[in-house]
Amino acid sequence: MTPDPQAAFLRQASLSFAALGFCIAFVHMAEQPFRPPGDSHLWLAMVNASDANSLFRSFVNGLDLAALLAASVLAMLIREAGPRLVLAFSAAFLLFFAHLIWSLAVSPVQSLMTHWTAGGVPADFAAIRNNFDHAQNFVLVLKLGAIGTLYFIPEATEEDRLLNGEISRQQ
Repeated sequence: MTPDPQAAFLRQASLSFAALGFCIAFVHMAEQPFRPPGDSHLWLAMVNASDANSLFRSFVNGLDLAALLAASVLAMLIREAGPRLVLAFSAAFLLFFAHLIWSLAVSPVQSLMTHWTAGGVPADFAAIRNNFDHAQNFVLVLKLGAIGTLYFIPEATEEDRLLNGEISRQQ
């Protein structure tokens, strides 16, 4: 009863990349209660400190794309219908939607904020920050769902692979 090594590797890779991306998003969520509520200048100084924002944006984008790619290939590798296939496709869809929301709602605001100066903060700063935080938290929830889905994908046993014609019985 040996598991399929390719599927196990892709599952672990996708799980690892998604978990790393989740950790970075979780740090952002965990700092929200400690931010000053109305001081836009202090918040911008925290966010734009030494251009770390663009570095994190590039790093998280790479992690998200790697997790999405590994989950998608895993879903295509699983040929049999059943819970393994449903969970693999669910994880790929959750990672896809998390990346889509991040690309449409979080990343543009991050790139916009890097060009704000102390005097150039828009009047609707609080609304922009709240939308940014809500989108980031929604991405966090989607990533957590993908991690849980990937975690619960059962391993294919040798018997499953024999039934699906992936391997032949050796005599």
